[in-house]
Amino acid sequence: MVLFHLGGIVADAKYFNVPWVAAPFRFGDAGVEFFFVLSGFIIASAHVADISRPSRLIPYLQRRAIRIYPPYWIVFALVCLLALPFGATRATLPTDPGTLTGAWFLFPQDPAVVGGTGSPVIIAAWTLRYEVLFYLYFALLIVDLRLGLLVAVGYAIAFASLRHQPGNVFPLTFLLNPCVWLFGMGIVVARASDGARRPSRPLLWLALASIAFVGFAMNRAHHWVPLGDWNVYGLGIASSVAILAAVAAEKAGADLGGGRLLQLIGAASYVLYLIHYPLFSVGCKVAMACGMQKLGIAGMAASYVLLLAAAIGTAILFHLAIELPVQRWLSARMIRKNRSPQPTG
Repeated sequence: MVLFHLGGIVADAKYFNVPWVAAPFRFGDAGVEFFFVLSGFIIASAHVADISRPSRLIPYLQRRAIRIYPPYWIVFALVCLLALPFGATRATLPTDPGTLTGAWFLFPQDPAVVGGTGSPVIIAAWTLRYEVLFYLYFALLIVDLRLGLLVAVGYAIAFASLRHQPGNVFPLTFLLNPCVWLFGMGIVVARASDGARRPSRPLLWLALASIAFVGFAMNRAHHWVPLGDWNVYGLGIASSVAILAAVAAEKAGADLGGGRLLQLIGAASYVLYLIHYPLFSVGCKVAMACGMQKLGIAGMAASYVLLLAAAIGTAILFHLAIELPVQRWLSARMIRKNRSPQPTG
């Protein structure tokens, strides 16, 4: 996803105007589908013991809020503050109090009215609105498993009836997005990974699932075969198999992504997701002001590498210096002391 956005911004005509730079990672937006499945897997794995235990609801909601909102609010505020002094960037900020409040609390908003993605200020945060929706659904499972399953069945019926009806408008367009099902796939993967049976030759399955994932992603990016929603489901299934295979491989002793730097980048991935797009946008403007476009391909390549390094480095520093301390401080003061230890997601 980061390289998808970086390539798209660098290739833009108002910056370096080199279209081929975006081509290698044109399919990178499929990272969203993987993220949704992974999120469902992590939440279900971390909170499976909380299902049908209403006393766990408040700690669960506190933990989820602490995980998602403080970093988002900090980045949101910083982007707004940095955008205010300049007319061009200030014009991109919402001025309507309702829109601003909705953006602050990650309420669903109509993309046709707000920012093209329904997420002003932090454009990539449209995915977080689905994340919050999933958190609320999982809260139903914590209150009562039967209630959660009943809601899922009702949603499935409504989805099948309304998904392809002409004239759907917001908020139906938000609720009927096929990506909603990806969280459910993640829950299924979490339950399957806890089972006694594991896929044989998990590394082979991981490789095959990765190839399938890239195939579906490339198909959507290049419009080879008009699969419609099945591109999303295909990406979800490939992601599910990949995650299940990776878990099985690690349980069998394989070391996947065990390097300290990779683990650190993974820990900072949420911050990286939040900051990378505004940082690339500002960084390209700085590159233009410094005359990097006059150096041709060399200037473009240098800017590309520097922007990528700056995004990763900034995310890691933010994670270590701000995100972790804030989350630890809030957790110590908000989450009930009498809770049993739970893994974090």
